[in-house]
Amino acid sequence: MRKIQYGVKQYQKDVKILALNIRKSFGVPSAIFGVPRGGTILAMDLARELKTKWTATIPVANPTRNIRLLVVDDIIHSGFTRRKYGTYPFAALHCHRALEGDGIVLWAEPISIDVWIQYWWEADEAGPEENIRRIIQYIGDDPDREGLKETPARVVKSYRELFAGYHTSPDTLLKTFDNTQHRYDQIVLLKGVEFMSTCEHHMLPFFGTASVAYLPKDRIVGLSKLARLVEVFARRLQVQERMGEQIVGALMEHLEPIGAACRIEAKHMCICGRGVSKQLPVAVTQSIKGAFRDKDDARAELSQLFNH
Repeated sequence: MRKIQYGVKQYQKDVKILALNIRKSFGVPSAIFGVPRGGTILAMDLARELKTKWTATIPVANPTRNIRLLVVDDIIHSGFTRRKYGTYPFAALHCHRALEGDGIVLWAEPISIDVWIQYWWEADEAGPEENIRRIIQYIGDDPDREGLKETPARVVKSYRELFAGYHTSPDTLLKTFDNTQHRYDQIVLLKGVEFMSTCEHHMLPFFGTASVAYLPKDRIVGLSKLARLVEVFARRLQVQERMGEQIVGALMEHLEPIGAACRIEAKHMCICGRGVSKQLPVAVTQSIKGAFRDKDDARAELSQLFNH
């Protein structure tokens, strides 16, 4: 994720632009409330710019409609915070592009979703590590006790490895070789590739094996690249069904084989460790394209190899 350092000079310039947009779109509010923590400084500066007052409290559940109160925050990520404050008008310095035109007063064009902004009022350690500290506090422990002091840094470091797949593209991975002179026309299968991934619904691990097969046409690929392809898509927030589809889709795109397939068998911690808490279930999914889907004989041979 690209990180942007947001300095004082740019902030001061943007506060003036935002204040001007508020005057045009909303008028001068009777009071401005800043969402803790990022909106507090902004609220005070906007109140000074608009010659109004700022307030440290707000009746979230029942807005007083005769008070022209404006709620402000530094950045809108998902829209959750804005929805929390109900019908109050909302202003922000930054907003992710997906929420453009959602009734938020903006100082400029929305930013891309893959940008991480570090504001000048945030401490050097603010960012992912600070968010991990707050999660530790939320679950009921002390992030400053001896065993947890270094945990936020360790978690962020582990995320770089667990989600490395976002930074690797099948385009650069699948270097192919000519198969036209000494043509190999039988199924290529790499079976039982171990992997660990992270379920996107609960951010809990799921792990198991993937078997990847293709029926070559004019190009073949090194066998180790099939294992690496599994890793590319496993090292992301995933659902098992989509992971298999992505593996097969990449093979079909870059090798242009007669057929491609992926079978995944995995255990999910969201089943084993929470919810129904069942220890034994194994989820099995198959993704099949080309001749493996359309030709009965090719599909039968693949099934035999998968289950042998």
